[in-house]
Amino acid sequence: MLPDLHILGLTLHSYYVLAALAAALGLGLAWRGLKGLVPGSWRWLLPPLLALAALIGARLWNFAVNPAQFGPAFPLWALRYAGFSLYGGLIAAFLTLLAFCRLRRLSPFPLLDAMILPAGLGLALLKTGCFLNGCCFGKATTGLFGMVFPANAGVYDFLDSLPFLAPALRSVYPTQLFEAAGAALGLAIALPLLGRGKLPPGAAALLYAFCFTLVRLLVHPLRAFSYQPWIVHILYPALYAALLALSGLGLLYLLVRNR
Repeated sequence: MLPDLHILGLTLHSYYVLAALAAALGLGLAWRGLKGLVPGSWRWLLPPLLALAALIGARLWNFAVNPAQFGPAFPLWALRYAGFSLYGGLIAAFLTLLAFCRLRRLSPFPLLDAMILPAGLGLALLKTGCFLNGCCFGKATTGLFGMVFPANAGVYDFLDSLPFLAPALRSVYPTQLFEAAGAALGLAIALPLLGRGKLPPGAAALLYAFCFTLVRLLVHPLRAFSYQPWIVHILYPALYAALLALSGLGLLYLLVRNR
């Protein structure tokens, strides 16, 4: 992997570089997409508000599912780019957008469609950053898709702690790349339909949510977690199944209503 980037004599952490790039592009694309949809200064304030809600939601969800990593050295309110869970952030941002539309008496569907590109591109960049950093890795494998992660010794500390696993086995599933590809694939499916006007407002966003959540569900069994077993085997699959059902039914409803 490539945890450090050496540019013009400077050493930059690729994980933070990709996160900053995702934030910058996401904000820029969101401001552009909201033009004409959100009146006044709220066009500029809403994207940072959603980003803040996503960070808070991601941290709170991570604390709920993995409280052991938090403590005096790393409190819940620590201003560090660590200790986040993706779907906690996505759900928090979604609920914040719904609350904003309710208060401003706006339809949320066009705004959700405007968020597809910034969100999808941001997800792809963030997961690429995870891959370069060697975090959020998958389970050990001897299969064709396994990769060696020399960047992060923590991967091997985790693998060596597992029972009945040979210490020499260093190949794991690059689940970060699987999810980055899923984020890009969702864009390739939803954006052309949105651009051609083939879907009613909000349908493209629900379609993207369905596609990416399906990828997360399929990749989930390949990921290595330090969470409690009931969180890994019950909570997360149930969450993905519920989101798939909600987004699928919502998409079907919008299509039927439009016809």
